[in-house]
Amino acid sequence: MKNSTEVSKLARDLGWEAGYEVIYTYPAAGAEPTVLVHSLAVYPANNVPGIAAMVDRQDRPAGFLYENMSDPDLRFYISGFSAKVSSTDTSGVSPGSFVIAGGKNVSAAASGTTGDFAEFIVFRGKVFEVLKMTGPQENATLLHDLARKAAEKIP
Repeated sequence: MKNSTEVSKLARDLGWEAGYEVIYTYPAAGAEPTVLVHSLAVYPANNVPGIAAMVDRQDRPAGFLYENMSDPDLRFYISGFSAKVSSTDTSGVSPGSFVIAGGKNVSAAASGTTGDFAEFIVFRGKVFEVLKMTGPQENATLLHDLARKAAEKIP
């Protein structure tokens, strides 16, 4: 569990009430492990949709090919993406801009990008969760399944 001194001023200003973060690390065959981060926070219900939209925008750096993924279950909100380092030539596009390439969103290339990752945002009522997986064994399908299970447990 976190207390209010462990979260940002922005989180407190948005009404953060409680939360936690758990980090799971899978051993790596190579030099880099696969890491799964699960964050849960409680906010006033009327702030949660805006927080979800803000996090979704902030967690999409330039230089990646994004495949958007969502869940059709209307009992809760699940939205996510798989991000792969982009080799698509976007040299004529401003960093952070999105273009369509092969039916997928491609962001303009940026320097200093790291490896592939996947992220899902889940919320219902006052409960807001983010699940993120990075590393060589990143698996967006598995992460979506975990996000669905997390959503089903929100009262």
